[in-house]
Amino acid sequence: MTESLVIVIEDNDSDIFLIKEVLAQLGIGVAVEYFQYGGEALSRIREVIVGSSYSLRLVLLDLNLPDIDGRDLLRQLKGDETTRWIPVVIVSTSNSCHDLQFCYSNHVNSYIVKPMGFEELKQKLGGAFRYWVEINHL
Repeated sequence: MTESLVIVIEDNDSDIFLIKEVLAQLGIGVAVEYFQYGGEALSRIREVIVGSSYSLRLVLLDLNLPDIDGRDLLRQLKGDETTRWIPVVIVSTSNSCHDLQFCYSNHVNSYIVKPMGFEELKQKLGGAFRYWVEINHL
């Protein structure tokens, strides 16, 4: 049986630390790989899809990345028939109507605005992980 994999694409070290803390406290038994650059993450996603011992269950994606903008990365993932099935959850500080409309128009599976507090982040990410990794079956 293949191991479940979650890919987190986030360029902010503080947010990566918080996400790691949330996942550790949730105790969800999946492999998690972190990328600060969208290009590297996209290469890894394609590598996993082509042939890997992992089953890619979820991509957590920030919108503001230093190389490929998260919006462009979303468009690439959802525009490619080999990757469009992968659940993508945006985790961003942006709550602009334009970003929300863009993401949902480009078939994002969920959009989470980064909360200010750890407990709220834990609640929101916990709900997303429980659904996409534990409840939803790909």
